[in-house]
Amino acid sequence: YVARSNATPYFLVPAGATWRSIASTLYGVDSDAAGQALQTAVGNPTLTTGLRLVSAPTTLTVTPPVPTYYVVKAGDSWVSITQALYGTSNAAAVTALQSVVGNPTLATGVWLVTPSTLSYTVSP
Repeated sequence: YVARSNATPYFLVPAGATWRSIASTLYGVDSDAAGQALQTAVGNPTLTTGLRLVSAPTTLTVTPPVPTYYVVKAGDSWVSITQALYGTSNAAAVTALQSVVGNPTLATGVWLVTPSTLSYTVSP
């Protein structure tokens, strides 16, 4: 966010921006689902260069097409699994996933029952 003189936060849309790229910038989630969630959350304005998004939420709930389970592969980490499932490697998302699945030790072949949504807050 960029602060206005009256301290109301906004995001200034750059040239060539898409809802996906804005969601990636603001929330660290690079997916079409995140872009669609943000577009809906701010009331679906037409993106134009210089548009000020003043109503972007502090949290964004994204519902990507997530499988009901994930089988851990060799070399997987919590970061790589969170990226694969939710399109982000944000530390808050990683922590949220670990918590919701009970933080088991990762080993090849372990099945993780994954939530279809993952809620977390990104610090500005």
